[in-house]
Formats: sequence, C-alpha cells, structure tokens
Amino acid sequence: MKTKLGMMTFLLALLLMGCNSQQKQTEQIEQAEQTRTEHSQSDKQEETMLTQADKDSMITIFEQMRQAMIDKDMATLDAILPDDYVAVHITGQTQTKEEWLADIENGEMNYYDFLDTEYTFSQEGDRVLMQVRQRIHAKIYGSKGTWSVPGDRYFKKIDDQWQIVE
Repeated sequence: MKTKLGMMTFLLALLLMGCNSQQKQTEQIEQAEQTRTEHSQSDKQEETMLTQADKDSMITIFEQMRQAMIDKDMATLDAILPDDYVAVHITGQTQTKEEWLADIENGEMNYYDFLDTEYTFSQEGDRVLMQVRQRIHAKIYGSKGTWSVPGDRYFKKIDDQWQIVE
C-alpha cells in the first residue's frame, strides 16, 4: 500500500511539474507572439505604401541619372547621388562617388546607351529596393562593349521626395 501511495505521489508530482512546464512554454510562446506582433506593427509604421506614382518617380530619377551619365552632366549626377554613394562595377571594383564622377568626367568611363531595362520593387522598412536589369553600351577604361549589368538602387522618401540613398 505504501508503495502504491508513494508511486501515486510521484506520478502526481510529475504531472504537476509537466503542467508547470507546459504553462511556462505557453507563456513563452505568447510572449514571443506579442514581440513579433509589436515588431511587425513598428515595421508597418515605417513602411510607405508604394503606389504606381512612387514607382514612376523612382524610375524617373534613375533615368535622369543614366542620361546624366551619357551626357557627362556632373551637376545632375552630384545632385541625384548621396555624398556617401559607392559605385560597384561588374568587376567588383568599388569607387567613391567622387572617384566615379571623376572617371566619367575625364573620359575613362563613357556611357552610350542603356538597353532592355526591367524594374522590380520591394519594400524594406522605410526604404525601397528598385532592382534594375539592363544592358549598358559603354567604353570603360578603353574596353568598349555591351554588358548585362544590374543597377540596383535603394530609395527613401525624404521631405516627401524619393531620393537614392544607396
């Protein structure tokens, strides 16, 4: 009888421990859900609803930049690109904004045309990634050709205007 009573006490203790453990797991899950909901709500507050007009505005800025590259219009490029802009070339070479604009201005980089352009957009918090698929007809450091080059740019709405930020 003592053994049965001891065993029942032991089983009851295990059951209660399991319930406590289950309750703690439930509380942890509920807390994680609440945290996820809070983060999701704060992300939505930062996001801007992307309209066709927004997309058109970003495309216009990007096309102005490309035309300025063709025309060697340094004032327009300087105005469109942020001061901390870094150009990343298909070779992986990187240049500061100042270095890249100098190479365009001095004729080391000559852009002639941009072909077969396709745009896609994705919202990332308060920024928008505009992914560009294009072919560029250019002469870069003496090599002339037409290359498939992505032209991805990050935009952010600043003072109610879309601007390239990266």
